[in-house]
Amino acid sequence: MKPPFSGLPVQTGWRAVFHLLALVVTAGVFFVAGGGSVAARDAGNRPPVINVWVNDKQVPVIEHWVGGRLNCTYAPLTLPGSAEVEVEVPGGVRHWTMSPEKCEVPTRMERGRLKFTLLTSHYMVVTVNGLRLLLLADPPEDELPEHQKVLDVTAPPYSLDRSGAKDGTDVLQKACDDAGALANEAVVMLPPGLYTTTGIRLRSRTQLYLAPGAVLQGRDDAESYPDYPSAPGKTASAALVKVDGVEHVCIFGRGTLDARGLALAGAAKHGEGKRLLASCVTMERSRCVTLEGVICKEATAVAVSATHCQDVAMRRVKVINDLSSEDRVDGIRLAGTQRALVEDCLVYTTEDAFSVTSPEDAVSEQVVLRRLMALTSARALRCGPLARSALHRVRFEDVDIIHCRDAMSVMHGEGQGEWGQIVFKDIRVENCGRNGIVIQLLDGGGVSGVRFENVGFKQSRPGFLQGLGAGHCIRGVTFAGLEVSGRPIATAEEAGLKVGGFVEDVRFDD
Repeated sequence: MKPPFSGLPVQTGWRAVFHLLALVVTAGVFFVAGGGSVAARDAGNRPPVINVWVNDKQVPVIEHWVGGRLNCTYAPLTLPGSAEVEVEVPGGVRHWTMSPEKCEVPTRMERGRLKFTLLTSHYMVVTVNGLRLLLLADPPEDELPEHQKVLDVTAPPYSLDRSGAKDGTDVLQKACDDAGALANEAVVMLPPGLYTTTGIRLRSRTQLYLAPGAVLQGRDDAESYPDYPSAPGKTASAALVKVDGVEHVCIFGRGTLDARGLALAGAAKHGEGKRLLASCVTMERSRCVTLEGVICKEATAVAVSATHCQDVAMRRVKVINDLSSEDRVDGIRLAGTQRALVEDCLVYTTEDAFSVTSPEDAVSEQVVLRRLMALTSARALRCGPLARSALHRVRFEDVDIIHCRDAMSVMHGEGQGEWGQIVFKDIRVENCGRNGIVIQLLDGGGVSGVRFENVGFKQSRPGFLQGLGAGHCIRGVTFAGLEVSGRPIATAEEAGLKVGGFVEDVRFDD
């Protein structure tokens, strides 16, 4: 594994793919659908609303239905090189958009199909006749080192059923415990299939691999979870995979973690007001943890969180929730975490897409989030609001914000922590509904040294900087290369940025 930062000897497990997966190579394109059986269940066997071909081979498209409404569709792909893509919808393609716009993908229409070429493996959002299609193209996985022992949960002594009809929690937990006892010399493998659970915990030096087509899914009955609240009016949370107080853990592969959060929340509403919110992965008080390649979907608590952790790496994680759910759900959140890297990830959710915050007794520092895509009904990139500890050396870099309400936010909202050295660099904002940039102090402490470099907005959007008092100021905010609709911006007035009280040293550099 690559360490989060150079000079840090982090060993969190191996990225891998097994030789048997070579059987899925066709026409130069590897394809794997995570959660296909889940899609069929959610869609109720409806006719497909969209069809996709890659290099003349039709690939499955997963429909994400929420409350009887089609929220989006997505197609997980593995591409070793360039690929020709065709998109078709019943009645023909009438209008479309392609994001990120920076890719400048040429499109053409032939026989009612939208056609274009993907030159490399990356993520695209294709909106056709108002329907979002997420093309999730990843490069091929690496091979598993020969010395690793594979613990296949469907083979003896585990013999777990692949249909998902039975709760597999105990069997899955036994396999993970066995792998941990082998001290990083074994990998727990979930082959293609559906596996239901009320949550598993990983021991130190455990590797969990979800093969393409494998779906680890939460049970729908909230009362079966050990964390289900006992008293009326209470809310609790659960996670498919918990990483708590351990080290050297790796969760990887091209499978899917389906929290089934909406089903759980719906069931809980009928249980005397008790509620159970669901996450995909929670990491707490752990170090040297890697999460790579997986799809995390249908969470009603933070989809992926790292709290009080060190040396964390998240790569090519895809979070797919909803843009209109009643539950405001963060995508990827780092809280009180040091030396963390989040890269090449996509988040589609209702609340903060990518956030860094500082809870009590947990400094957040040396955090890098780069090469990201954000689609959210709320904030795309955020520091805060918890500010009970220090937060510094945080970088958001090379990000495409496809849809948001607020683009970039530093909201020092709850606590007295001192924040500084926060950078937003190479950020491209396509659709922002409210504020472009917000820096705000609401409680105490201070914020200093915030830099916006090469930030571009497709349309002009307002924003504001607002301190709290004489001892709680915002100091040293720099804008370098700010653009709106391709036009350079040299003043706060041109940017539509209101500079309020207790804000010092705001500069616009060439």
